[in-house]
Amino acid sequence: MHVSPVCYQQTYIFNDTVFHNVALYQAYSKEEVINALKKAGIYDTIQKLPDGVAEKIRENGSNFSGGELQRIALARLFLRNKTMTFLDEITSGLDNETAYEIEKRLLEGDMTIINITHRYHKALMRKYDEIIVMDNGKIVERGSFDGLIEKGKGFYNLFII
Repeated sequence: MHVSPVCYQQTYIFNDTVFHNVALYQAYSKEEVINALKKAGIYDTIQKLPDGVAEKIRENGSNFSGGELQRIALARLFLRNKTMTFLDEITSGLDNETAYEIEKRLLEGDMTIINITHRYHKALMRKYDEIIVMDNGKIVERGSFDGLIEKGKGFYNLFII
């Protein structure tokens, strides 16, 4: 069975090094972890730490910001390079520019992505094959970005606001 990673807005962090928090105790090289950290937009921050990827993350990630912890979770995703993933508000703790860059990198890959988001950037939304709009747990619209905008209904109203 092929298990796809899930990346939540709330990140579980181990009381261990950055390396082990990204590699999750699997046999990845330091170079692979660094490349994943770069894709997640956090490597510049990590390399400035006294011990770099060997820096210890304290209990519950108390020595990192929420956005940094989210990018560590994203590095886990990039490292595994799976064909499908589920994303749940993974950029909610990030500034708009960083969120845009990370989502753009994810969409550049050859991966099926199911993404729960409340951020609507036109250039990125156009890259999704299908957008599903839900209200109270029910699908109320589905289609391409341009198709949903043309309809001028629920998604259009969410996007314009």
